[in-house]
Amino acid sequence: MPHDLELLTVYRAHRKPQFLEDALRDLLKSLYTELQDQPECAKVHIQSLSMESIHDFDLDGAIEYSIGELNQIFSNK
Repeated sequence: MPHDLELLTVYRAHRKPQFLEDALRDLLKSLYTELQDQPECAKVHIQSLSMESIHDFDLDGAIEYSIGELNQIFSNK
């Protein structure tokens, strides 16, 4: 990625900072919007590793639901 785009990415991320689990939930909702017509048994699995540069640990997160489960979750909202 060109350096100016790296900097732009950092600036955008700082406008709306999120915890890893918040980012996973937002991504899951966006994917569900695109995939909700898939069979209810289809699975959505997201896994992310945040390699920390200012801490001595990395963050690892995962989330998985079937389309049927997501239909129930998002039909209540």
